[in-house]
Amino acid sequence: MSSLRYLMNVEGISGRFNNLIYVPCCMKRTDRFVWPIVCYFGGDIQNFHDEMIKQNNHEFLSYSLENVAKKLSNRFNEHDIFIVQPSKMINSFSLYDNFLQTTKPYGSPLYDDNDQSCFDHFYRLLTNASKQINITIDSSIEACLIAFSKGQIVINQLARSLHQVSPQSKFKLTDLYLLDGGHNGSKDFWIIQSKFIDSLVKHGCQKFHIGVTDFQLNKPQNIRQEFEKFHKILLTMANVNVEKTYLAQNDFAHLSPINLHFKLLDYLFENLL
Repeated sequence: MSSLRYLMNVEGISGRFNNLIYVPCCMKRTDRFVWPIVCYFGGDIQNFHDEMIKQNNHEFLSYSLENVAKKLSNRFNEHDIFIVQPSKMINSFSLYDNFLQTTKPYGSPLYDDNDQSCFDHFYRLLTNASKQINITIDSSIEACLIAFSKGQIVINQLARSLHQVSPQSKFKLTDLYLLDGGHNGSKDFWIIQSKFIDSLVKHGCQKFHIGVTDFQLNKPQNIRQEFEKFHKILLTMANVNVEKTYLAQNDFAHLSPINLHFKLLDYLFENLL
């Protein structure tokens, strides 16, 4: 098992810092012109192990950011793994306010269709992290992005940012894993504007792995309607592969709704989605 490292206070955009967990690739890099990475954005509750204990989230310690990093390293053993810790946690609510504007205390998103800074911050985080781990980026970062629950707001804003950026040789999306996206707002859970989905595709993403559960879909907000619209748009796009996994509460009667929600991560770790 590769060793896990904490990269603390990594700067992205000037004045914006995130803590990262890094697990190096288990395999030797065969192409110095490509840097394949997996980057994970987690949901509420998920944090560093010790912080989860402080917040009395013992029940979910198996999904701490450290454990996610180790399990993703096993699943994606030809990639370097990065886990992004939210810049703030308020009563177990994750705030990704280095990537987009969010409300307090719940971290609900305030998307900006014309703001490129989400991509700029993400790209600079990776390039500055590479210096700490002595990796020379000779050409292209090829990124598989995984977003679970609240973490999906980063991808939603990233799609808007990429709409402002011309496709470039230095950064390419390969896969997206979008898992049970949700937050405490009243809308904008899934991307329902074709142009922003198209921006993800134009930057290389041709594989969308989607996982949903009744934990989110049965909430009183319009999450189910937005998800169905997002999924429908994807299915109309040429040269895009879409894989959908749906965990129905009736099929997991022994699990509480929130445990069903986290069950999606087990499916991810076990290569079931």
